[in-house]
Amino acid sequence: MTIESRKLKPSMALIWLSSACFPIAMMAAPLGLIFLSGNALWTALAASPAFLILDMQLSRYMYRLAMLRAECMSEEFWKWFVENEKDFRELSPHDRMGQVEAMQRTGEWLRQNIHPNLECEIGFPAEPGGLNTLVFSAGGERFLVSFIEPLIAKAPKLEGWELVMLKQRKGVPPVVLLNGKEYQVEDFAYTLSGLDDKGRLNMIFYIRGYNVEEAKFQLIGAAYIFLESIIGEKDAMEGVALAFTSMEDGKLPPNVRPIAELAMDFDQRRAQGLVIQA
Repeated sequence: MTIESRKLKPSMALIWLSSACFPIAMMAAPLGLIFLSGNALWTALAASPAFLILDMQLSRYMYRLAMLRAECMSEEFWKWFVENEKDFRELSPHDRMGQVEAMQRTGEWLRQNIHPNLECEIGFPAEPGGLNTLVFSAGGERFLVSFIEPLIAKAPKLEGWELVMLKQRKGVPPVVLLNGKEYQVEDFAYTLSGLDDKGRLNMIFYIRGYNVEEAKFQLIGAAYIFLESIIGEKDAMEGVALAFTSMEDGKLPPNVRPIAELAMDFDQRRAQGLVIQA
C-alpha cells in the first residue's frame, strides 16, 4: 500500500502561495526599511499601535487562509481515504503491524496537508466485520478543533466506519506507555479546586518523580494521556486548568486523591454546576 501524491487544484495552489508569501512580504517590508535606513522614525513606526494593528490583521488573514485551505484539503483527504479505507477495513484483528501502518499513513496525510499537529486514531474491531472508528484528535490544542470540524462536515457516508471528533473516555489505564517507558497509574494523583477565569476547574497533578528536572516533560506527557483517557479530550482541554508538582510520600495534602477517582469527581462537580460546560 502506498500513499498517492496528488496535484493541487489551481485554487489550492493560489491559497498555498498567498498564505506563504503575502503575509511574509507584508511583515518583511517595514522591517527591511528599518534595517536599511536605520532611521529612528521607522523604528518608532514599527513599534506603533498602527503597526501592531496591521500585525493583528495579518494574523487574522493568515488564519482565514489556513481555514480555507483546511476546508479544501478536507475534500482531498476523503478522496484519499475512500481509496484506501477498504484495505484498512479488511485488516485482520490480529494484524497489529498492519493496523499501526494504517494509523501512521492516515496521520501522516493529515499532518502534511491539514495541520502538522493534527492527530488521529483508528479503532479496529475485535472480530471481522465489526465497526471501525476513525478519531480525529487536536492533540490537546484547542484551536485545532476548527481544523477538525470541516473534516467531519465533509465526510462521505462510509460503510463500516464511525467518525469521532476528539478522543473519548476510555477508563483508567493501569499503565501508560510513552516513548518506550512505562508509567504506572499509582504514580499520579490530583486535587480539584475552584474555577479559574475561564470557568475551568483548577487541577493539580501530583506526579512521583516530578522533582527530577530531566523527567518533567515526559511525565507531563504521560499525565495528559491519563487525563484524556479518564475524562476525554474535550474536557481535558476545556474543563481543567492544569498545574504539576511532585508527589512525595508522606507529605501529600489530605485532599489529594488517586486519579482513578477523577472521572467520578469531575462529573459530580459538573452536576453541581461547578464546571462550566463549553
